[in-house]
Amino acid sequence: MKKQTKILKISTLKIIFLIIMLFCVNSFSANMYKVLYVSDGDTIAVKKTENNKETGNLIKVRLYGIDAPELNQDYGYASKEFLIKLIRGKTVRIEGNKNDRYGRVLGTVYYNNENINERMVATGNAWWYEKYDKKNIKLKQLQENAQKNKFGLFGRKGYVTPWEFRKMKRNRK
Repeated sequence: MKKQTKILKISTLKIIFLIIMLFCVNSFSANMYKVLYVSDGDTIAVKKTENNKETGNLIKVRLYGIDAPELNQDYGYASKEFLIKLIRGKTVRIEGNKNDRYGRVLGTVYYNNENINERMVATGNAWWYEKYDKKNIKLKQLQENAQKNKFGLFGRKGYVTPWEFRKMKRNRK
C-alpha cells in the first residue's frame, strides 16, 4: 500500500509539473513578435509570430520607462540607429498590455532575454522616463552610470531631455 501511495504522489507531481510547463510555454510563445520597423529610439512596430510566421495586425510598441531623443533633436537618429542594430528584423518578447494615449502598447522588450529598454538607457541612447516609471531603481542606476561615464548622448554638452525638447517646441507655436 505504501508503494502505491508513493507512486501516486510521484505521478501527481509529474502531472502538475507538466501542466505548469505547458502553461509557461504557451504564455511565452504568446508574447513573441517580429520587429518590422523602428520609428525612433523608443518606438517600434511589430507583428505577432506563430510557428515562425507573422500574423495579425501591425502593432506599435512604446518602450516603457524610457524616453529617447526626438528624431529632429540632437542624437535622435543615433538613438534610432542603435535600436535598429539591436532588434530590427529580430524576434522579441514583449511584456506589457497597457496602451498610451496614442494607442501604442507600453511594453518592455526582450531579445535573447536581454531587457532592451534597460540597454537603451545603459548605453546612453535614452533617458529613464522617471515621470512614468518612478519606482524603477535599476533604470535610475543605469542612467546615472551612463551619465558618469559619458556614454552615448551623455557625452555631449548641453543635452536636453526629450520632454523638455517637446515642451520648448510646443511653446514656440
